[in-house]
Amino acid sequence: MHIFAKLSYLSTLASHLADARTTLFNGAQHLVFDDAPAGCLAAFGQPLVCDDEIQLLGYDFDSLELTETFLDALCSEDCARSLLSLKDAVSSACGEYDTPFNGAYISAVELVDLFAYKYNMSCLANTRGEFCLMVEQQWDVNSLDLNGHATWPAYTEKIYPDFSEGDYDGSPAEDVDGTLLDLSDDPIMWPEWTSHLQLDESGEDYFLESILPDWRGHGHDVPLEYDEYPLEIQCSECFLAQYRHGIESKWGEVEVSDQVWNNIRRNCDLDWQLVPANNRSTWLSSFESIRWTHRISCDRMIEFQEETAMTVDDLAVVNKGPSAALLHLNDIRVNHVESGSYCVPLPCEVAIIDSSTGANNFVDSLGNITYTQFWSWNDHMEPRNLRPGEAVCVGPASVP
Repeated sequence: MHIFAKLSYLSTLASHLADARTTLFNGAQHLVFDDAPAGCLAAFGQPLVCDDEIQLLGYDFDSLELTETFLDALCSEDCARSLLSLKDAVSSACGEYDTPFNGAYISAVELVDLFAYKYNMSCLANTRGEFCLMVEQQWDVNSLDLNGHATWPAYTEKIYPDFSEGDYDGSPAEDVDGTLLDLSDDPIMWPEWTSHLQLDESGEDYFLESILPDWRGHGHDVPLEYDEYPLEIQCSECFLAQYRHGIESKWGEVEVSDQVWNNIRRNCDLDWQLVPANNRSTWLSSFESIRWTHRISCDRMIEFQEETAMTVDDLAVVNKGPSAALLHLNDIRVNHVESGSYCVPLPCEVAIIDSSTGANNFVDSLGNITYTQFWSWNDHMEPRNLRPGEAVCVGPASVP
């Protein structure tokens, strides 16, 4: 059973399994972690100083129909502290135990962290004490525009990748004169989905459970990128708080475009910066980042003369750079490097991957750097597939 299906199923057991104490899974954690050690399962029995509504955060926000009464009951300092305490207890008891999740794996402590992220997002409030999820329900772009109250942003320019030539990483889209194209107004095309139960069901309907058309753009007829909202919404306290909370958590936005954030900063005259947890640019977020300019520049060039057989990983270690960057910046084979000139990043402290792993798991094994630091030092890596022998940066680049 898919883990979120398990979480939804558990909520139906509440009336049968809940006791006088509130726990995250109503005592039914063995249904989520069916092969976990006994000590790990016992850790989830730690009581939470929370209302029972905490258990509903396994559902998608759109299906909860949140109300101010619900959020008043949910949000308290005691509940937030008890969630952190539970995370510590699970981390100690469960170690690296994990379970299948969305085609990959999620650890027991990461699942508690996911609940904490959704809890904190639910409880975001502005300085007037209004819950941001309630404030968001009042955002209506078309109403603002029709009443003459919409101030449309000045900065929305974005350049999008062009994959028409088969380039895996894309290149900036250009017209026949070499001018970069802004494709931000292109319509979004949803995939078609055919079901034996219901024909002509679109991918949007199937995967997103038919969210209402007016929800996509908060009353606008087409979805809007964050930097395209009227300033009355875009620069509001809750809009910026939700944007920041999502981007600075690994559970939030997985697709962060520097172009969009820089536009928001200019539109709203902001002087603070974000620290993205998942800065993987604009496409193929789960495979490789796209961090190009109009013309790729090179931090340094090296000359290599083939005297003995050398792989990309060998060359990366010798020149103190990440293997993924060498592959990204050069026309080069993994298992055999030929004589020639190659572009490499500025040198860094490197480590060699021992066995197949993911980026976050590797960072956890080090214990002395953050996810954000590792992502920023290795922006060409495949984060879910660090391979044995691959060289990665475990420190910032420096001028040689």
